[in-house]
Amino acid sequence: MFNEKGYAGTSLTDLIHATDLSKGCIYNSFKNKD
Repeated sequence: MFNEKGYAGTSLTDLIHATDLSKGCIYNSFKNKD
């Protein structure tokens, strides 16, 4: 996904759909996108 859209062009929603994780799971794992 990052190769196709770039880091800045990849949204949280894109990651959720690609990984089948919930938004809460991603937020609990990482402080922010940086």
